[in-house]
Amino acid sequence: MAGGLACRAVDVGEIMNSTVSLPLQGAGTVPAGTGAGFEGLLEHAKALLAQGRARESEDAFRQLAEFPAYEAEGLYGMGVARLMLGDLETASSFLDQALDRDPANANALYQLGLIAHKRQRHAEARSCYQRALAIDPSHAAALHGARVLGSGPGPAAVRAAGGAQTSSAIYDYLRQDPSLLSRQTVMVMDVLEMTVHPAFTAYAGRYLARFVAFTGMALAVAISWPLLSRTLAPNPPIISPTVARALIPAVIAIAIALAVLALGYVRVRSTRITIHHGRLQIRKGILSRRLLNIDLWRVSSIELERTLLNRVTGDGTLVLELQHQPRPSRAGHGRARDRSVELTGIARGVRLDEIYQQLLNIVFLLRSSPIVKGIIQ
Repeated sequence: MAGGLACRAVDVGEIMNSTVSLPLQGAGTVPAGTGAGFEGLLEHAKALLAQGRARESEDAFRQLAEFPAYEAEGLYGMGVARLMLGDLETASSFLDQALDRDPANANALYQLGLIAHKRQRHAEARSCYQRALAIDPSHAAALHGARVLGSGPGPAAVRAAGGAQTSSAIYDYLRQDPSLLSRQTVMVMDVLEMTVHPAFTAYAGRYLARFVAFTGMALAVAISWPLLSRTLAPNPPIISPTVARALIPAVIAIAIALAVLALGYVRVRSTRITIHHGRLQIRKGILSRRLLNIDLWRVSSIELERTLLNRVTGDGTLVLELQHQPRPSRAGHGRARDRSVELTGIARGVRLDEIYQQLLNIVFLLRSSPIVKGIIQ
């Protein structure tokens, strides 16, 4: 569903029956329907849902559902909000209505499968999961649900679909913990599910100064080419020195700049960033591939950086600082090291700000959890 909500693997049995105020950062409300119009109302409703404010989110989605063009998204959001509140009957009704208006909504089918699964209606749950996978074969949550019920694809099919992401071990521990803090943490982690290829414009804006410096060096070398040619070839040139000095440096500089741009574009577009159940996964590389897995409980702080050009395009970079990790030295003694991970171009504008706030909330809740504190300390 275009512009729809990200897949949310909501475990109803672990979500409280009434909303509890979360100690979240940046959770200020924004009046719905202001300047940004329908899209602004949609983003506002999604932000409330991500913050665990299910009742307020349902009200915002209800306003959205009054407009025909956004009715399916509004009903789907209302269904997810009711599901978070543990109201399976109403949630199922809203999701069915959303599916009637948008039969290709794989997320709605997954949520209906989850409700059927919780009600021990396994045949119905299998059917919903399989219908979701027929629409989106790479739907990670539906793949997991289908495999739990014994109707999912085998490992080869999973790999062909892009590979199902594994959950963080901390996530599994939190799911088993009945405390409200663990339930809230799992809920917020479930909401932030995404797989993206970074935007090249974000990299261009972030590294423009480096590119300009590199192009300047290439231009300087190109300008010196006529002098070098005259030294190595004393015979009269075919074309006049004036024309050669004007054309050759420009051609070389343009060729080098285009080659650098093409290589950079291919490298950026071959990168895939996934956030799934508390784990960050980065795949990168052109000829050889590198896979980096980072559990979010290891993140100590997050910064959002934007250059001047990034502010124009709406792009930015999330810088995740990881906690000290012991690394053995050659002498055999462990030593701590700092490390940071940069996520450039994963979203734009309001959505980038939302992801930033969601990651801050997840890190805050994780590092407040006694389970995680036991590991960190």
